[in-house]
Amino acid sequence: MALTQLELATEAIEILSKRTCEYLINDMSLEIEDTTVSPSKIDSFTLESYTSLINLKFDMNGTIGLSVSTSLAKFMVSQFIFGEVSDEEVEEMAGDSVAEILNVVLGNVIKDFTVVRKGGKVDISTPYIMNKTTKISTAKSGLMVVNQFSTNHGKLILTYFG
Repeated sequence: MALTQLELATEAIEILSKRTCEYLINDMSLEIEDTTVSPSKIDSFTLESYTSLINLKFDMNGTIGLSVSTSLAKFMVSQFIFGEVSDEEVEEMAGDSVAEILNVVLGNVIKDFTVVRKGGKVDISTPYIMNKTTKISTAKSGLMVVNQFSTNHGKLILTYFG
């Protein structure tokens, strides 16, 4: 029996959330207040300051998003950069850091999606970056599944739009 779009979206966010938490805790030494993975279907929410989006196509169509607060984005940059950088340079690199994290983590876990394990094909686009807090709402026929985390350096939201 094939999974519904909601089941595919929920599974994708669950798998991505678990791996993202592992990465942030183990590789970036972040503290996450609650690592419970509990994606929920919603109609609207507000993105954080830095957001990266990656489109999925072929046997799973939709968009995966990673949105983080300004303070968390700046912390992520500090983990990638060695040496002194200006505040202006940090702001310029913040969106790129969020995009790189989403790209790497999604690339690592996509093989675990049921649709791929059953022989399906899912391609991912290059990441898109948005640097602005924006409210997102679904169309009547749209689907949005989110999972949110709070860290010791700010907020993180993982989203599936379909």
